[in-house]
Amino acid sequence: MSAAPLDETAQTAALQCGDKKTENASVAAQGERQAAWLKRRVLSLKDFEPLARKRLPKPLYAYVSGAVEDNITLAQNRQSFEDLALRPRVLVGVSTRDMSFNLFGRQYAAPFGLAPMGISALFAYRGDVVMAEAASQARVPAIMSGSSLIRLEEVMEAAPGTWF
Repeated sequence: MSAAPLDETAQTAALQCGDKKTENASVAAQGERQAAWLKRRVLSLKDFEPLARKRLPKPLYAYVSGAVEDNITLAQNRQSFEDLALRPRVLVGVSTRDMSFNLFGRQYAAPFGLAPMGISALFAYRGDVVMAEAASQARVPAIMSGSSLIRLEEVMEAAPGTWF
């Protein structure tokens, strides 16, 4: 038998009483709503930038949005992608498409992964572990930064396939 959803007053009362089960359900529901909202509004990586600029404190946004020194590599990377033209093919069967690939004897779900981001714990509690676990669940490669605030052993325990 499933429980009926709690109204806002009941959720608040449960949270004030310290009901962990209700609190966890409330946090999970909020996460699901945020994910659904993002799926409707974020169609490309570039769509994340204004959202991040609005949500993150300025120093943190500057850290993740910037590049090294004069941003030359960032500009060249963006130009390289802008030079590519993708032609959508509509009404074509996609049920048998497979983006997976094999790298160093391991099968991954997609030809991209998570690049190392130093000091990712500034953005999420135990950020390196969170990113490594997310990459593992998505079956894509993840590389841990040398400037991580989390010990390598802890990250490897949580997501054994993480690179360093």
